Amino acid sequence: MLLYAKRENDDLRVCDIRTQMKDQLTTLDFAQRLWQLFRALISGTIERFRKDLGKMAGMIMESIDSRIEEFFVRSLQLDAFTLEMEFR
Repeated sequence: MLLYAKRENDDLRVCDIRTQMKDQLTTLDFAQRLWQLFRALISGTIERFRKDLGKMAGMIMESIDSRIEEFFVRSLQLDAFTLEMEFR
């Protein structure tokens, strides 16, 4: 991947490309960990209202999980290499 990215970006060194990739993955890892914290808080709050919400409580959490998963999938596909591979 690094060599391919280098070939497509002659102005960048391989170490620069590697650093960019590492930074993107570090950011996504942090975002995923932060989401786990928020999810626990949201889930705990919804759980307090389970008696009033009934089945709706589970549906709300499933909907939130689905939207967040879509976000992370899209985020992982934002790098130039993946976008170009999808284009081909």
